[in-house]
Amino acid sequence: MKPSCLSRRLVLTLCGGSLLLLLGAVPLAAAPAAPAPSKGGAPAGPAAPEAGVQAESAALAAKVQARYQHITSLAAVYHRKSTFVATGNDSERTVEGEGRLLWARPTSLRLEQDEPRKELIVTQQGSVWWVRPQRGRADVYPLDRFTSGLRSLMDALGGLARVDESFTVEAAAEEDRTPASAGQNVLVLKPKEKRADLKRLVLWFNPDDMVLQGFRIISLIGDVTEYRLEQVQVNPSLSADSFSYQAPPDYKLTDHRPLAPSGEPR
Repeated sequence: MKPSCLSRRLVLTLCGGSLLLLLGAVPLAAAPAAPAPSKGGAPAGPAAPEAGVQAESAALAAKVQARYQHITSLAAVYHRKSTFVATGNDSERTVEGEGRLLWARPTSLRLEQDEPRKELIVTQQGSVWWVRPQRGRADVYPLDRFTSGLRSLMDALGGLARVDESFTVEAAAEEDRTPASAGQNVLVLKPKEKRADLKRLVLWFNPDDMVLQGFRIISLIGDVTEYRLEQVQVNPSLSADSFSYQAPPDYKLTDHRPLAPSGEPR
């Protein structure tokens, strides 16, 4: 996999699209101006209902932020569906996958995909491992080279503790409520900084304990990746090797990290 594929599609596509991690975001539009009051002093039109919906969304965001300030790790089974819009000579396509996910604050991540083929992504001490057992191959890259590719996923998992710092809250629209989020609390976020990969982030939570049940990442050009989470564990006890990896001796290992002056990978 060549690094140039990141910029070509605004998406990190691993092994022909079998493990997809979308990139990240677009600036938030300024909050709409308050409607001018009518001559009688009361707000005109539907401003009051809209303000109520926005207030509910802000209250939900505050509740999520308070909850996730005390969450340092997550474990779950994931089902992922990515839909890529048609561009140029490429037609619209859909890629699905499922596996297990481990995350720990701030940037530890393990994605162990089972379907459609076994693959592994592990972040480890400033590096990212991409392992393809069926090919007997393991590649290791510097984490900062993959920050944008993993960023939206990290935002969905770890950015919830700082919602007000990184995102602007929007009221959920009808299209944000899908069968996957039925009966859940739906939160819609737009990143404050200008980003190329993330236009909107839609998350849904169990209303009883505010545990994340899934999220949808929408890119600037309209690509959509949706993760549905099952068997979610909050603050699980993770083993010491959860975010470590060592390639078997018979694997083809390629190290893409730049060398330090000593000749060792940085």
